[in-house]
Amino acid sequence: MASRKIRAINIDDDEFLRSILSVALEFDGGFNLSHFSGFDEALPALKKKAFDLVILDVLMPDRNGLEIFRDLRTMSAYADTPVVFLTRIADEEFARSARDEGVAAVIVKPFDPMKIADTLRQAMGQAARRPDRKMKIAS
Repeated sequence: MASRKIRAINIDDDEFLRSILSVALEFDGGFNLSHFSGFDEALPALKKKAFDLVILDVLMPDRNGLEIFRDLRTMSAYADTPVVFLTRIADEEFARSARDEGVAAVIVKPFDPMKIADTLRQAMGQAARRPDRKMKIAS
């Protein structure tokens, strides 16, 4: 019996990188990926069905990934969902800060298409084991 595919959503304004991720995860066969160019475009899908994994770009023109991450944490369906940043920001301090807020992993672009599925699964597993993975919303 085949296991259920991981329902993932990718929000990234870079169409080329969305395509690369889509092909890589399709090749892997273990993911059902929806992708959108921004949060406003993705919001109806986020409200319609629950995703197992959210993959966010950080640097986008309208809203950055950290803002979107914080908004997701206010939605009951996504309070505990693993979120992975897929970004060009190759700064360890940024990655540490993001993980401290509850981001499951920060993956720097360009990523290896042959390894990305396993990297995402690993990030999901690590998020499931973190007792502090819920973001603390500042008042």
